[in-house]
Amino acid sequence: MTKDIVTVIRSNPEAYAPQLMQQAADEIELLRIGVATALKERDYARQDRDDARRKYCNEIFVNGGIAPSDFAKYLGWDCFQEGGK
Repeated sequence: MTKDIVTVIRSNPEAYAPQLMQQAADEIELLRIGVATALKERDYARQDRDDARRKYCNEIFVNGGIAPSDFAKYLGWDCFQEGGK
């Protein structure tokens, strides 16, 4: 598509043509899919990050440090909390 569908719709008060609405619906659907994909990727990245953080905290404990959850809390990490961010 050479022109942004949103710009076309906004600049044309008669933009209620079925073909234009179909294009807009198609673009909206693609955006929804893109957002859903990005959210899944974000969740996977957070899980990987939290796994790495837990592993690091456990290594500190094994090497004579403080309890892993206390160390994580000290660092400001919530990787041991249920549903951590």
